[in-house]
This record gives sequence, structure tokens and C-alpha cells, in this order.
Amino acid sequence: MNRSIKQILVDATEAIRQSGSTTPRLDAEVLLSHVLNNDRCWLVAHDDHELSDSEISSFNELIKQRTKSVPIAYLTGYKEFYGRDFKVSPNVLIPRPESETIIDLLKEHPTALQGKPKLVDVGTGSGCLGITAKLEIPELEVSLIDISSSALDLARENAKTLNADVSFILGDLLENYHQKADIIIANLPYVDRDWQVSTDTQHEPDLALFARENGLELINKLIVQIPSKIKKDGFILIEADPRQHEEIIDHASKNNLQVIKVLDFIVALSPRKHPV
Repeated sequence: MNRSIKQILVDATEAIRQSGSTTPRLDAEVLLSHVLNNDRCWLVAHDDHELSDSEISSFNELIKQRTKSVPIAYLTGYKEFYGRDFKVSPNVLIPRPESETIIDLLKEHPTALQGKPKLVDVGTGSGCLGITAKLEIPELEVSLIDISSSALDLARENAKTLNADVSFILGDLLENYHQKADIIIANLPYVDRDWQVSTDTQHEPDLALFARENGLELINKLIVQIPSKIKKDGFILIEADPRQHEEIIDHASKNNLQVIKVLDFIVALSPRKHPV
């Protein structure tokens, strides 16, 4: 039985609503747009268009997965970040809008805009931060680091698709980075397992999401490594939950780093001019 866009969206929206999504209509439209390879405006303008059996079957399977709280980005295979589409998979964390603040701050800092500064993106995942940094500031020499080989493979795909000339390092934080960087950016796992998380988040990889010690195990380890890996006039941008910022700043101070700015989820640090 042939069904129109209008009819199938009504049923899909209701199914997703019953599963607990707060954006059921949007979810249904995004998934149908993906199946039909047309944007949402096209759906509205052609709501009497009848779907083929194969299109209906593909769409219904996506709706079934969405009612199980599988994130939209994993179902479509991509997520927009800073105006560009990045390929994602269940092997990596889905890029978040709050991480875009790192790019905003980077573009404001003089160090990033002079010469050919070295930037290292620690825990790169899909590569969205480091690749975006390179595309926004082409003079940067960017290295992407991750402990997961599957994450680095995906970052390589994104770099190739977006024509970003960056390098890749498999390693645990900065252990395999043997230079001194001008800029270090990091969106490491910072969610404590005792925190309440959304049902969508439960589908993301534990390795990219959770950390011990109130979520700060990896961030604290990175802070200890940074002084020997950063130039004296360099700076660091770290994403974390705002409730963790005070503890991060305190730990940084004990490692000869000083806070220069806090904005939303981001803590900006620099080497202390007169180490103690």
C-alpha cells in the first residue's frame, strides 16, 4: 500500500513521541529526509508524494531504532559541527554544540593567528575540533590524538572528505606527542557514572563519555602532562561540565597553569609566567 509523506510522518511522529523523545516531529522529518535524500523543506512542499515500498521499509527501520533512543546522528551517519557535516559512528562521541565554543575562543586568541602555530587535539574522536580548527585557521599545524584506532580511522575519513591537512597520532593523551605545542584543545570524557544521562547518551561509547574521579580522571592526567608539552606563551582549551571547573582550575594551579578565561563549558588555561 502506497503512503504519502504526510501520512507516514503522522504515524512516525506519534511512535517517536510515545518512546519519550522531546522532538518527535523533527526526528521523523530528519530521518525521512535522510531516506529520500531531500531536505525538510522539500518534504513540506511535496507532502502528497507517495513513497515506494523500499523507502517505507527503510524509514520504518530507522523509526524502530529511534524509538529505542538510538541517536539521530548514528542513524543518519553524520552530525553538523560548525557548519560542516562530520561522519559519526557508535565508535565516537557525537559532536555537541557546546564544543563549538572552543573554536570561537581559538579564533579570538592571538597565538592561533600568528605564524604557523602547532595545535594538538587530544581525544579527537570524530576529529570535529581539530579538523574545524584547521579549516577555520589554515595556518595551524594540527595533530589529532586518540587512544582508539577506530576513532582515528573515522577522523581520517572526515579529514579526507573535508580536505583538511592534519596528522594523526594513536596514543594515550599526550604520551606519544613528542613536540611542544602552541595550543592544546581537549574534549575528553568527563561524565561521572553516577550522573543522570539521557537515554540517547546511553548509546554512545563509554570510552568517549565516562571517567572516574567525579569525571575528572583523564582531564587531571592531561593537566599533569601539559607543562612539558606546551610552549611558555601557549594556551589550553578544555571542555568540562561547569560544576567541574573549580576543581580543574585548582588542579591546574598546582601544575603551574593559570586560568585565563571561563566561558560556558570551556576552561582556558596558560602556563604560569613565574612557575612556583
